[in-house]
Amino acid sequence: MGSFVLGTAPMFIVIGLATARLSETWQKTFLRAAAFLLILMSLYSLNGALTAIDSPYSVERIVSVLSTPVSSSSVVATTNGVQQATISITSAGYSPRKFSVKVGVPVELKVMAGEVYSCATAFTFKAFGINAFVKPNTNQIFTFTPTQKGRYTFSCSMGMYSGTMEVI
Repeated sequence: MGSFVLGTAPMFIVIGLATARLSETWQKTFLRAAAFLLILMSLYSLNGALTAIDSPYSVERIVSVLSTPVSSSSVVATTNGVQQATISITSAGYSPRKFSVKVGVPVELKVMAGEVYSCATAFTFKAFGINAFVKPNTNQIFTFTPTQKGRYTFSCSMGMYSGTMEVI
């Protein structure tokens, strides 16, 4: 959260200086644009929080429900009765962002972090009780058995990066 505050401080300084220097006509236009940007930033932050708590009202969840099902070709492979899925943490988030597993079959989820130093390494998968920090250049393996069909969201702890696992 500290980096968010430090990253936005220059923006607020510019807004303050600009409103003090602009003519009255331009000041109204500028203040409207600034208000609009602040509203967008608030909505972005709210969506991140909703994603992090696995809310059904996050943009990711709504798009997932409205989108077509994950293709059957992305169903993870089963070896010795265990579905083995791998998620790579990259600087752009998670890869793959969507995959499918079968209901009632144990899943071994391997989460691999490369040379990444973002909040994506704070991996959460609330539906399956996973909340872990995956250190850069390490792997962690989580085992669980999905008991109900549906789409489940995994994300970073801030909700900035996310993906979907569909249980079919």
